[in-house]
Amino acid sequence: MASGIFFLAFSNASGKRIYKGKDTGIDNTETNLPASADQEADTNPTGTADDTSSRAVSDNSSIATNGDFPDASDGKSSNASDDTSLEASTGNAFETSGDKASEVSGGTSDSPDSDRIDSKHTAKDNIDKVDDKPGKTVIEEVDKEDTAKKKMIAIDAGHQSKGNYEKEPIGPGASITKPKVSSGTKGIATGVYEYELTLTIAKKLKKELVKRGYEVFMVRESHKVNYSNKERAEMANESGADIFIRIHADGSENSKAYGASTLYPSKDNPYVPELSADSKLLSQKIVASLSDRTGTKNRGAIARDDMSGINWCGIPVSIIEMGFMTNDKEDKLMQTKEYQKKIVKGICDGIEDYFGESEA
Repeated sequence: MASGIFFLAFSNASGKRIYKGKDTGIDNTETNLPASADQEADTNPTGTADDTSSRAVSDNSSIATNGDFPDASDGKSSNASDDTSLEASTGNAFETSGDKASEVSGGTSDSPDSDRIDSKHTAKDNIDKVDDKPGKTVIEEVDKEDTAKKKMIAIDAGHQSKGNYEKEPIGPGASITKPKVSSGTKGIATGVYEYELTLTIAKKLKKELVKRGYEVFMVRESHKVNYSNKERAEMANESGADIFIRIHADGSENSKAYGASTLYPSKDNPYVPELSADSKLLSQKIVASLSDRTGTKNRGAIARDDMSGINWCGIPVSIIEMGFMTNDKEDKLMQTKEYQKKIVKGICDGIEDYFGESEA
């Protein structure tokens, strides 16, 4: 029988659901259901990350990269010469060049993605826990002291099914405003919306992190929510989490663009400069391990100061751009269970590398 996770859901002081658990021997595979034909959704074919206006780095930028993209069928990498070209056949994949990621500030893209839990939960003194025998459930008292020592990860599955284009400040005291949230980009080949893909990955990420002993706070677990980027950051702040992981997929007018990147606040960020160093380390670790696991191009950890979902944060934060949904092959790969597993394990590896180094 395939091994899975028994999730323990309880509420924090703000009423949000937090997960912890251990292996039960039950297969709890997460799945992503396609959008229904009449589903209401706003789309932005080139939207990304926290906002959907534009990218900080052009697709032809000089950000150094490393790694080769894997074959969709066997996970192996192939080499080539042009870092923006893509072989038409399934057996040949993306090419990359270089081995160092550069830091870029500025830009104007903060894709409004906001979703929360759509039901309230009351706090409990007792929660379900499992003993050492697979599949058996017992009730035990929560050890509050032990829980406090564990790391908690806040996860935001970017975007939502219907955008909210009302404006909000991009940071505390800011006069500049941006739309609150959008539904993001859409798969050029698969037709899957970004908000669908991000929740699929977020759920699988939750499962893997709980398996590795972390506690997880989920910003949203449904598509039908309406939470702005500011609200998402505030939810993560109030959850008691140690870090905030925001899951996104990229989009571009250049259909040849591909690869993974992460975004973090620069040291000169006017709102949260104190978060820059830790957020940069977190972002570097995640993009390196994600690229290593998947074999995709490492587009680097990129400093951005125009992202509402970053600027309202009170804890280290990283926006993860898993790949380009506007690239035919990368879009298809990101919809396969095997590639999603690599993405999830890569993100988890990066998180563990971050805690290992930041606390050394």
